[in-house]
Amino acid sequence: MTELIKKRIIFFLTFFILSLFFGLLKPVQAFFPNDEYVEQWAYSDTKVYEAWNYATGTEDVVVAIIDNGFDTFHPDIRENAWKNEDEIEYNGIDDDANGYIDDVWGWNFVNDNNIPRPNVSRLTDEERQRGVFNHATAIAGIIGAAGNNAKDGVGLNWKVKLMNLKALGNSGSGDMSKVYEAIIYAVDNGADIINISVVGYAAEELKQAIKYAYDNNVLVFAAAGNEDIFFENILRYPVCADLGEDEQWVIGVSAVDSRHFIAPFSNYGAGCIDITAPGVDIASTLRYSPTNGLSERFGGSWSGTSFAVPFVSGAAALVKSVQPDWGPKQIYNVLLNSVHHTPGQNEEAYAHLFGAGLLQIDTAVKTALGENLYSHSIKSISLFNSLESNLVKIDGFASPVINEKTPDLSNIYDMDVFRNDNGKLGYVTIERHKKGLAKVNIYDNNWVLIDSWLTESWGRMTIKVANVAVENGDEIIISPKFFDNEVFRVLNFSGQEIGSYELLGSHRGVSLSFIDTDNSLQHILVKYRFDDLVRFEEFNYSFEKINSIDLPFLKDNGSIDSGDIDGDGEQEIVVSASEGDAPFIAYYERDGTMIKRFFSYDLSVRGGVQIVVSDVNNDGKDDILSINRTGRDEVIKVWDEEGKKIDELNFTYEGTTPIWKILISKQ
Repeated sequence: MTELIKKRIIFFLTFFILSLFFGLLKPVQAFFPNDEYVEQWAYSDTKVYEAWNYATGTEDVVVAIIDNGFDTFHPDIRENAWKNEDEIEYNGIDDDANGYIDDVWGWNFVNDNNIPRPNVSRLTDEERQRGVFNHATAIAGIIGAAGNNAKDGVGLNWKVKLMNLKALGNSGSGDMSKVYEAIIYAVDNGADIINISVVGYAAEELKQAIKYAYDNNVLVFAAAGNEDIFFENILRYPVCADLGEDEQWVIGVSAVDSRHFIAPFSNYGAGCIDITAPGVDIASTLRYSPTNGLSERFGGSWSGTSFAVPFVSGAAALVKSVQPDWGPKQIYNVLLNSVHHTPGQNEEAYAHLFGAGLLQIDTAVKTALGENLYSHSIKSISLFNSLESNLVKIDGFASPVINEKTPDLSNIYDMDVFRNDNGKLGYVTIERHKKGLAKVNIYDNNWVLIDSWLTESWGRMTIKVANVAVENGDEIIISPKFFDNEVFRVLNFSGQEIGSYELLGSHRGVSLSFIDTDNSLQHILVKYRFDDLVRFEEFNYSFEKINSIDLPFLKDNGSIDSGDIDGDGEQEIVVSASEGDAPFIAYYERDGTMIKRFFSYDLSVRGGVQIVVSDVNNDGKDDILSINRTGRDEVIKVWDEEGKKIDELNFTYEGTTPIWKILISKQ
């Protein structure tokens, strides 16, 4: 090998390693288009690249763009332009009897003709410089410039149908009554989604049009506007069309810059703003007409809430492509519950600026597909009372029924549910056997004893079932509830110890839970008091500690669980009050940043609060279920990420003071 070849090999290896280290190489992506201008900050920060691994759009979804007319025949838009197949082109007849003659490529409501494409044959120098005639074309490109065709940029949807409705003049101004007419046309002619990057004053007729769209299962997304005004004092339409209504008719969109700060021009106000999206320094398709001196097909550095809206309506089109039967309620819910919500905020001020938070397209699409890995649907739910030896099974939140087949459970320390290889429900219990030993019992769904064995124990124990060590198989994990140095012990279903973790000193009892990972295994999550400080810790598959966060405001142990509470695709840690403390619930990012703390019962309740995290209302993000350990009524309450009660199960138990535990089989 010559010296020159050696040097070249060393050079390329060095370049490759440095590229990986500094992120110079494009990450491997299952579906990454070959379009030249595919990369820009707004696509990255809304996670559309990741979303394309799950959906790239479909021509079955129609998005109406009500604006100043886009370039229907732009080389990167033409194949995605909507065409009225029921109309014969340029025959001077209203073939489909919809009231519009030759509306093949949409409609121009400004001049009442069938040419919505903006006329650029007589542009002044000032108009060329301002470039407002590009407005709708840039919006169309964000939503649906054709993907993977090696041309220009790419829209959020590689395939879609874009309905061209010109309601404003080239300069971007016009009569808001034309917007009203365009909305009615869009609904009546098959639009699934309407993008309105227009802001005006005409309230009542626009409100009627937006309601008409909602009633006909059509989604509407509207710009906040660019006047830096607070909607509490001054209103704009159609963004505020559903203000004060019980239903969500329209999604109002504010704009942020690349730092995720509110754009200085963006209007704001929680009554009208529902979500935020990138709206500063956006590039997209341009009105293309070489014969008129417009030879650029892609570019610009557009800023305005006008360019934030198509990110949200484009995301809605992706969701609609995988859930074609969903309407406004379902898609609005998914979009608003899958945002990134910056923790530690003044929530009232945050809502005024950003609504629910920053659009996250990948989480929305995965949730629509049922692939949000970090939310937990409920398969079954039961309540256990160790004092009365009763197990109460609940069908959703219907009336509970005591299970008569339950064996004597009065002497057990704890129990849990699991599902076997066939998906059938089973139970494990742990009970005192004799000094220094506890007995573990394994039952099937009918409480037939399958197996039992002894394990070391010097007091009350917690028992859980989870997949923490070996793929495709659950383990039994136990933890002491008394002073001890052992934090947890992992055993297989035959009672053989797989691993454990111990402290050099003694804790005062352990709360045990688990946190999901990107594969089928889970990490062990514990919370305990040690050296007069409460902390939660996370352990990997080798039972090595990988995270430890102190919780200085906690007095003692309490309950712990995890899940995706705010729907951002990341898991949070949820903790609750111990006996003797005020009945709070709090949840944290995994780095220890507190997101929310609230009280789940009256402050006089001091018996401790047990919590379980699971998705009760099937909205793709987890809720917090709580039990007042000493109460008789309102056995279970359900809380959302804002600490608002969204459901409860009222149940008065006839017997001695109940000490309930929630047992949930999660999907």
